[in-house]
Amino acid sequence: MYLNLPKNKKFLYDKIYEIIKNKIIKGEIKEGERLPSIRNLSKDINVSINTIKKVYYKLEEEGYIYVKDKSGFYCRKIDDLIILDKKNIEEKIESSQEIKYDFSISGVDYENFPYKIMQKYMRESINKNDIKILDKGSYKGYEPLRNAIKIYLKNSRNIKTNSRNIIISSSTEHLFSIIKKLLTDQTLFCF
Repeated sequence: MYLNLPKNKKFLYDKIYEIIKNKIIKGEIKEGERLPSIRNLSKDINVSINTIKKVYYKLEEEGYIYVKDKSGFYCRKIDDLIILDKKNIEEKIESSQEIKYDFSISGVDYENFPYKIMQKYMRESINKNDIKILDKGSYKGYEPLRNAIKIYLKNSRNIKTNSRNIIISSSTEHLFSIIKKLLTDQTLFCF
C-alpha cells in the first residue's frame, strides 16, 4: 500500500490514520478488501509496528475496518457510518460571531427567552391531553433517544447492546448518583 506522508506537525500515526481512512471513504480501499498486515505495512513505509497497530486499532474502533482472527484486517462497509467533515466544523467554530443566546448552566437569559412561544407550545401540549407530559419518565433517560443511541452504536461501532444498558442524564453529578444506586456491594466497576 502506497502512503504519501505529508510533512506537517501531526503525529505520525495520525497522518497514517487519516490517509487510510480517506482511502476507505473515497472507495480506494473497497468493502471486504484485506489491508496489508501490520508487519508488512510497517516495513513498506518504514515505521514501527506499534505505530501501525495504533492506526489499525483506531480504524477498527471507529468502524472503518474489522479484524478476522488469524486472517488480518478488512475494510468494513461504510455506508452506515456518519462521517463528519472536521475541516468544515472547525471553520464554522472559528467563523462564529458574538454569542446571541447563552445556554450555559449558569442561568436563563431572561431577556431573550421566548416566553410567548413557550406558552403556546405548553398550551398545545396540555390541550392534546397528552398524559406523557405529566409522567415522571424513566430515570435512565428518554427511551426513544436511548433506542437511537443503541442503533447508532450497532451500526457505526459494531457494539451490540440493549437500550436498558444506556443511561442519559442532564448532568455528570446526577449521572453518578444514578450509577451509584445501580451498583451493589458485589458489583465491580471502574471509571
